[in-house]
Amino acid sequence: MHTICEAIKIHNENMAVLVETEDYAERTLERFDVLERHIKEYLIIKYKTTDCIATKSTTKDTKSATTLQISNSNFVSLV
Repeated sequence: MHTICEAIKIHNENMAVLVETEDYAERTLERFDVLERHIKEYLIIKYKTTDCIATKSTTKDTKSATTLQISNSNFVSLV
């Protein structure tokens, strides 16, 4: 299992390879780099952390919910 920032970094590394083979434009990779910066900034501002783990769960009340595990102890539900 990867954290959100690890997953974005892996994705961007894979995209960089595709840009080199001309399967994607350089500007597309730049946009994903901006996304990575924005996610990191948001996590610091909103949750006071640099990374988190996202898990999906299903409950009786909702079809599915995403939960962020922050600092290995706090959980924030995004429904």
